[in-house]
Formats: sequence, C-alpha cells, structure tokens
Amino acid sequence: MAKRTCPYCKEKTHVGAMICKHCKSSLPPLPPKKWYQTWAGFFAILFVLGILGQAFKDDTATNSLGSSTNVENTREAPPKIDKEATIKKLTEEVRQIPASDYQKNLSIYKCLLTIDPANSQFKKKVAHYQTVADKEALKRRKKVEAKAEEAGLRLLAMAERGYLRFDDREGFVFIRVEGKFWGAMTHIEKEQLCSLASTFYRAKAQKKNDRPPTIIFQDMTTGSKLADVSVYTSREDIRVIR
Repeated sequence: MAKRTCPYCKEKTHVGAMICKHCKSSLPPLPPKKWYQTWAGFFAILFVLGILGQAFKDDTATNSLGSSTNVENTREAPPKIDKEATIKKLTEEVRQIPASDYQKNLSIYKCLLTIDPANSQFKKKVAHYQTVADKEALKRRKKVEAKAEEAGLRLLAMAERGYLRFDDREGFVFIRVEGKFWGAMTHIEKEQLCSLASTFYRAKAQKKNDRPPTIIFQDMTTGSKLADVSVYTSREDIRVIR
C-alpha cells in the first residue's frame, strides 16, 4: 500500500488520506503526477521503446544481409583442375612403374581414362592391364582350388581310416577325432591338421559365397573340445586346447 509522510508529525500515513491518523492534522493535497508517472505515460514509453527496438532489429538484419551478399560476391570460385597438367603428371608417373606391376598400372590408367575418356591409348592400356589382372586372379583361384582339393583328399583319407568324422551345421563344422590319433600328434601336427581343415572349408564357403564356418575339433569318444579354428577370408585363428 502506498504511503506518504505527514509534514507535521513526520509519520507515515496513507497516500490518499486527507487527515493524518497520528496527529489528526489536515494534510495538504498531493502535487499532480508528472506524465511519465501515470499509466498512460508508462504505456507510451513502452510503445516508443518497441518502435525503436524494431527499427534497430530491421537495421541489423539489413546490415547482415548486405554483409552476406558481399561475402557471396567476393567468394572466389573453386579452382579449376588443370586437365593437361594432371594428365602429364600421371603419364610421367606411370612410365616409372614396371609392366609387371599390373595393379598399379591399371589404377593409374583408369584415372587417366576418367580424365580423358576419348583417349584411345588410355583405353588400350586399361583393357590390356585388366586382362592381365583377370588372368592373375584366375591363376590364384585355381591355385586355391587345387590346394583346397588336396586338403579335402587328405581329410577324406583320414576319415576313411576312422580317424575323423565330420558334422556340418549352420555356421559350424564339428570334426570328431579319434583320441589315440590326436594324442599321437605333436602340437605342430595338430595345428597343421587345423590349417588343413580351414583351407578346405574356406574354399567350400567361397564357392557358395557363404561366410567361412568356425571349426571345432572334439574327442570322438568323450566329446571334449580339442581345438577350435576361427576361419576368415584370408586367414585363420587356430587354438589348440589339448
């Protein structure tokens, strides 16, 4: 509640009181409020501040837009690739590579052909080295297949003698091994047997475009685990347990 001070007794009394409740003196009328102390003045000030704020905001947005436009106008275009210089550099580089390194030659000539698709020399080089690459891939595949076939024959021979039994399941191959046969092998021979199985089953999976299985060797009688092999595309992790 608003208060004012009595000019006679100096006590606080209600702002609208005509008589002081303490000394009972008549209080002089209050001086009229200035325009900014009234509600109308208060709202007028808010209105003016709002107009000034909007004007400042618009001016800032205009300046920001102008700055962005200037940045866009002054931004440099990305540098153009010097086609002739790039072809010259790659041509000089490929001359230093021996023809026996067909993979690197093929990679560079493919880049050159991308830059200059109409160049007949680059087309011939790409076709030549691609043919060499295909032949080498075929050789490797035949070598792997021959190695896998040999591994399969050796495993089959052991199975025919009763040393091994095979159980293929989804994602796993269980090879049961005759206990005395496993016990007679050295640690290295056990790893060689694991590697033999890995070679065979990796090639078998690749032929079907399947993931190579995990191979588990178990004792034929007790069922206890003897070794396991995690087979990957180009390697295997062998763990001989017993």
